Amino acid sequence: MMAEKPRRKFKWLRRIAITAVALVLFYTVFGFWGVPLLIRYVGLAKVNDSIAGHGEIEAIYFNPYTYQLRVEGMQGFTPDGEVALGMRELRVNFAFTSLFGDNLRFQEVYFGEPMFNLVVDPDGNVNIQSALEQLQAQVEDQVHQNEESGEPFEIPVIEVEILQVEKATLSARLENLSDPFERKVENLSFVMKDIRTSPDRDNPYHFTLDTTSGEEIKIDGSIKLDPLSSDGSISIDRIKLADFYKFTNDELGFTVAGGELSFSADYAFRPVREPRELFIQNGRVLLEGFELRPRGSDEPFQTLERFEMDGIAVYLFRGAVAVDKIDIVNGMLKVVRDKAGVLSLVRYVTPKERQAELEQMVAAEQQADKAAREFIFGLIADQQDIGLAFTSAWQQLQEMVEVSWDLKVGQLNVENQNLILIDEVPADPVKVTLGEINLAVTDMANQSETPFPFDLALNVNETGKVTARGTFTSVPPSVDFEYNVENIDLTAFSPYVAASSPARLNRAVLANKGKLKASFPDQALPTVEASYTVTLTDFDTTVGPPLYTAEAPLHVAAQRLVHSGRTQASFPADDLPDMTSLGDALVAGFALGRGADTEPLVSWDKLTITAIDTATHPMKAQVDTVTLEGLTTHVVRAPGGELNLLTELIPQMPDSATPPAADATSAAGDKPVPAGPSAGNQSQAAGDTAPDGPGPAFDVDPANIGLKRFVLKNGTVSVLDQTVTPNAAFTLKQMAATVGPLSLAPGATTDIDSSLTLEKDGSGTINVTGTTLLVDPLSQSTVQVNISDLPMTGFSGYAVQAVGSPLTGGTFNGDFSYGVSTDELKGDNKLKIKKVRFGQRVPESKAPNLPLDLGIAVMENRDGFIDLDVPVSGNLEDPQFTISKVVSTALSNIFEKVVTAPFALLGSAFGSGGEAPPSEVTFVAGSSNLPDAAREPLTLLAKALYDRPALALNLVPSVDMKKDVEFFREDLVEDSIEELRTQEGKDWNDAVEALFDKAFPEGLPANPDGTEVTLTPGVMKAKLVEVQEVPDTLLQLLAHQRAEEVKTFILASQELDAGRVAEEAPEGGFAQDGSKVSFKLGVAKSK
Repeated sequence: MMAEKPRRKFKWLRRIAITAVALVLFYTVFGFWGVPLLIRYVGLAKVNDSIAGHGEIEAIYFNPYTYQLRVEGMQGFTPDGEVALGMRELRVNFAFTSLFGDNLRFQEVYFGEPMFNLVVDPDGNVNIQSALEQLQAQVEDQVHQNEESGEPFEIPVIEVEILQVEKATLSARLENLSDPFERKVENLSFVMKDIRTSPDRDNPYHFTLDTTSGEEIKIDGSIKLDPLSSDGSISIDRIKLADFYKFTNDELGFTVAGGELSFSADYAFRPVREPRELFIQNGRVLLEGFELRPRGSDEPFQTLERFEMDGIAVYLFRGAVAVDKIDIVNGMLKVVRDKAGVLSLVRYVTPKERQAELEQMVAAEQQADKAAREFIFGLIADQQDIGLAFTSAWQQLQEMVEVSWDLKVGQLNVENQNLILIDEVPADPVKVTLGEINLAVTDMANQSETPFPFDLALNVNETGKVTARGTFTSVPPSVDFEYNVENIDLTAFSPYVAASSPARLNRAVLANKGKLKASFPDQALPTVEASYTVTLTDFDTTVGPPLYTAEAPLHVAAQRLVHSGRTQASFPADDLPDMTSLGDALVAGFALGRGADTEPLVSWDKLTITAIDTATHPMKAQVDTVTLEGLTTHVVRAPGGELNLLTELIPQMPDSATPPAADATSAAGDKPVPAGPSAGNQSQAAGDTAPDGPGPAFDVDPANIGLKRFVLKNGTVSVLDQTVTPNAAFTLKQMAATVGPLSLAPGATTDIDSSLTLEKDGSGTINVTGTTLLVDPLSQSTVQVNISDLPMTGFSGYAVQAVGSPLTGGTFNGDFSYGVSTDELKGDNKLKIKKVRFGQRVPESKAPNLPLDLGIAVMENRDGFIDLDVPVSGNLEDPQFTISKVVSTALSNIFEKVVTAPFALLGSAFGSGGEAPPSEVTFVAGSSNLPDAAREPLTLLAKALYDRPALALNLVPSVDMKKDVEFFREDLVEDSIEELRTQEGKDWNDAVEALFDKAFPEGLPANPDGTEVTLTPGVMKAKLVEVQEVPDTLLQLLAHQRAEEVKTFILASQELDAGRVAEEAPEGGFAQDGSKVSFKLGVAKSK
């Protein structure tokens, strides 16, 4: 019995051992073979049942003693048999003892050469779509269960000593894009050690991958779950942007043709810790070989060789960004404004279906803003308001730079950038290239009150240069810099001029140097202080139809235009602009004419304007001095009386100067565009900017408007008057004038002092001085004009027109004095003409036939001068009153006196105190002796003849056929009586009787009463006298003796050429006009 107990005990031990062995054997068999079979035939089968494709496993190994699971040759296939997932080896080592602790622990999780291939077909179907749907369903079930139980989901605490991914491959092929995207990532490897999902544990990780295209990604760091945080570093190298741009799927109007992006930084993510932090530090961004092209084009619109940012620090929750250095090297950007006024960059980012809407919106915005804007700052170019564009761009710029983040950049370097601007809105597109743009900025900060410096340099269209150097302050925004613009060829901008006016800019080169200070208030135009010197050289422009003809456009040219000075300006939102400026201006080498190849009508060497002082509050426009030097003008009066300066220079205005009302059409077509609601809130915006009523008015004081002095130096005016024949042609040279001050202030007087030289067959001078009230010259003015030695031959045509004969010689002198008081003019014209001569009368002339030579002889003294005093007076308000008409009437009256009262004219011209020389000398009947009373008048006449060397005196002798004949009858009878007494010794009575008997042999007839006539010696003598005949020779002799008596006296009184005083006996030898000698004035024959 005793032996049997041990045997029973051994039996149970054996049973236990057998059971244990069996269990171990089962555990072993199940572990080594059962688990792999369950995974393959249960787990894999279940997965295959839930997805469209299927999965395959080459081999599964499980060690129940080390708890290591190893799966080899895993592959997942899509329904069409393509491999979507795969893995060479999956190895998991589980720490069995962790089942009895609080945390599950894995000694190792290893993924060997995993592979994932994502394919999206053209219809958008994903090759692993069914697997994704199954995963989504499981997640939704878990969420649903948690909601029903009310228990929150908690992350289980899991520890992984080593998590390793080795040589992973990720592939993607997206066929649903217009340009299919395909990328393969190889050698993706990373290791994470001591991973623990407990909240207080840092879990370090390391992640790397590279692609077949040479791209690399590296991530190192650690992550903690409670509080959630992560620190580490990330590095992304050589990302091919052109491939990833394919995700846009043709939605944009451009393609990324090149560019590699690299990024590296240290980061920290602490979203729940106080203070919260999400930042990166020590960041670096490198973009190389960047290129953008319009879709379908091989020409890029943007290129960038290198964009690099170093020392990047971004603090998200603090709202701060700092960059140590930014380099932008060797780039190009081309911006085009098309015919519709839309920028190419806007078109590129606008979908195709919205392009037409975009054009309409742009046109509507332009129309609405134009209608609402009170001030138009610039030209209207092809229905596009450039001034509006400037102000709108400024407002958009303000909105764009309103950044609340604190941004700091230690150094910004822009090197060799090129900006190409093309504007297709004008008829001739404008192309401007801003090349070799270099910009250096240091210590830039957008929230700082400390100015930071910048240095900018660029060229314009290769020839021009622009530099700017100064500082910019962010708070408040302001800028202070010096700039220099050199050699900017403005010809490229000519289409803008042509689009807004009939002008075309042929040539112009701009230079501008100065200093600018500006501050930028919120939502307002800037406040500006500037000093500048703006220069335009080689300026040349033409103005054509409709103002001037295309064959002969107006041509304006200048060698140099300069404006220098300083200005201040501010633009209050509720008031008119407040501006002040003080400067000088210069226009040199100016020419104005019709056609570039013709001689200019107006030109000058230099126009200088000094001290131009302007202001708006109060309104002021004052100039110190305007000096015009070397003025040259060609004045032509056409046969019809038109002046070339008016017909050639004044534009021919179109039939209607009022532009048609705008109908708000699209620039790209003729579709009407609403001016308001169609542009979204543009209507409201226009209403906001439209003025509610009359704006503030400028306060103008006339005393603040004026010119201190105008100076003309060395001017020349050539004059050709084709209204007269021969044409009047002369030149005014050495023109000089000083006029000023010119003021609109009441009571302010203006002084005038001018002089010039007139050249035509000699030269003469004209001087004008005077004073006037500029605002009311008819109330008070005085003018003095002095003319010296003015050649008269240049005015020959006017003489032909006036008197029918041309001027062949003569010089003109004159002193003219005029005074105006309350519209009444009083003037004195003192004329002094030297040796004026006229030629032969022009045949068929309709001018009055005046005795010009005689008039000259009467008025011209022995020194060759004609002195005339022609007073004028009249009311200037009388439309019939003109000075020229008054003077011409006075001169006509003078020549009329040559015919009607020559001696009176001679007396006035001779200056005899109003006493005229005699026109005749009366003699005693029958006598030729000069009466004593005639001696003084004849002496005056002799002096007049002496002073008028060209004047001849013709003596016309005359007898009185009654008195002189009676005298001779009496004298002849007495002679006969005396002869008889002498010869025959008779006494007087006998002699009378003898002569009576001889004359009346039959005696005398009886008296009427029949009685005989008593014959006494007296009666007989009386009868003898009655019948005595007087021979003409005796009368002729008397007449001649009288003329000789006058001539002898005159010649004895003055030293005169005897040929100038001559007897002019009428037919018969004498005139029968009384006992006298009459005088007739004539022209002396030249020797």
